[in-house]
Amino acid sequence: AKPISGVPEMANLQPHNLVKMGVAPTVLQLGGRTTVQVSAGIHLLPLSNYKLVWTTDPEFAKKGGLILNTGHITSGEVSFSITNVGKNIVAISPGDVVAIAWLEPIYPFELERVV
Repeated sequence: AKPISGVPEMANLQPHNLVKMGVAPTVLQLGGRTTVQVSAGIHLLPLSNYKLVWTTDPEFAKKGGLILNTGHITSGEVSFSITNVGKNIVAISPGDVVAIAWLEPIYPFELERVV
């Protein structure tokens, strides 16, 4: 996995390859039991048959009770909700890796109601 902070590195992302994503280029101070929405600094162009999926980086989770929303997106700005579930203030600095992301295929399907 390689650290990324913007669009150029995302252009090289291939299905099933993991990349690490950081937050916007400012220091973020999270008080206890606080949730904030932050940008990953990435704008995803529409993907054909793929979606970008992310989850909390294990090392980031060890910073002190931080939880990152798990999510997915097929196009648009990538952003995260980060929650500090602890009591202490936690700082997130530029370049800190907060998420692991990868591409997953989207499979078309049809649902049939069974009665």
